[in-house]
Amino acid sequence: MVSIYKWATTFFFSTVIFTCPVKAIASKIDLEAGVYSELIWTDNADIASVKRDSDIYTSINPYVRAKRDGKRIKANIDYQAKVIAYNKHTGRNDLNHLLRGNLDAELLKERLFTNIYVAVDREVVDPDNAISFDDLLYGDNTTDKYTARVSPGGVIPIFKDIGLDFSSSHGKILYDYGLADVDEHKANASLGTASRSSGVNWGVNAGKQYVQTENNNPSEYEQIDFSASVPVFNRTLLSVKYGEKREVLSSTADRSWQKGKVWSCNLGYALSSKTKLEFGGGEDLYNDQLLFSLTHAAVRSHVKVNYIQSEITLITQEINEDMDRVRAQKFGRAIDAVYVQKKGDISWRLIGSKNIIDLYLAHEERYYRNIDENENMIRARLMWEHKVSGRSNLRAAVNWWRLGDDQQDRLDDMAFYSLRYNINFDSKSNWYAGVDAGIRDGVQSALEYKEFKFRIGAELRY
Repeated sequence: MVSIYKWATTFFFSTVIFTCPVKAIASKIDLEAGVYSELIWTDNADIASVKRDSDIYTSINPYVRAKRDGKRIKANIDYQAKVIAYNKHTGRNDLNHLLRGNLDAELLKERLFTNIYVAVDREVVDPDNAISFDDLLYGDNTTDKYTARVSPGGVIPIFKDIGLDFSSSHGKILYDYGLADVDEHKANASLGTASRSSGVNWGVNAGKQYVQTENNNPSEYEQIDFSASVPVFNRTLLSVKYGEKREVLSSTADRSWQKGKVWSCNLGYALSSKTKLEFGGGEDLYNDQLLFSLTHAAVRSHVKVNYIQSEITLITQEINEDMDRVRAQKFGRAIDAVYVQKKGDISWRLIGSKNIIDLYLAHEERYYRNIDENENMIRARLMWEHKVSGRSNLRAAVNWWRLGDDQQDRLDDMAFYSLRYNINFDSKSNWYAGVDAGIRDGVQSALEYKEFKFRIGAELRY
């Protein structure tokens, strides 16, 4: 995979050179470098369900960040090396590289643009096997992932505020092993009014997507629709869409296209300058949907409530939206089914003079109409940060989620707890000490284990 890494990085840097004028290359670039260093004791170095063995290991993560923010060229590169060295379990020693590069270029002033993105990181191969709670991307159960994508687009003015917007995206995702490579292409065009804060906006939109997964037939979809947003009352905005969509999925044996209408109607109402309400519904090719959203944003507090109810016709596992990315394999079904999906979540953030509180709760249910099976997932996340002094703070966090109907029939149950004390001696260093605990308790195929860690570490910036 070294060749893929070289290809991805060469693709990014060569494009930067070709798209940047000489003045842009010679202009100021903001550089930042530093290193994260930790000494960690764990009581379960092998992430094992039985015969837990403790060990001490060192984690050293040097990083370099470069950024340029010009009028026509905006680019940033973030590179980090991750090194882990164990005292006894040397077979778990690890080295990997993380790279993210992003370039936005205005090739023709106010007319033609492009975005280029590359990334090198890791992804979990099998969610049922061992996943370290805080170091998710370390260990044998991961694979290197290489992403490269170029997205050109542009604007053609036609008359006053009416114009043609067009964009496309062409990318590849390559894996070292364990997961299938992906080749994806998208193209979209829209003829209509430019986005405005008030008044009537409309557009005629067309889109096409092509996705090729390794060793599979491609999936394709096409859609054309008309959309509009109209102020109907004081502080009330009506948004509508109507059109047609057709698609063919990679697992469809005869490669036949499915075709149907798409429409949506949403009503947004500003209760005040800080509070907004939205509700509506619609129909997609396989999906009838109702939604509700309430948002309140003040200076020191933010609350958002969402609820979506859908009735979805499940034709193949491709269109079965996963409840959670890491649990994707639990919801793959190559059967015809109809299910009702209910998703609700609430987030709350409070910012005080010395305290910050973040709370997130989510619940998702699926009720299948023609098979005797339901699915249920609950998530909860709580973070509290307390400012001890001008240079130090205390941070506590709990992250828990359960997949399954109840305690007895759960597929998976994971909880992660952390407590950390940070102190900044100066603007270029941050020192901390903390404890972490994780519990995974699934009653079916998921590996069960517990882990406790104590860590001391520092970030030094240059």
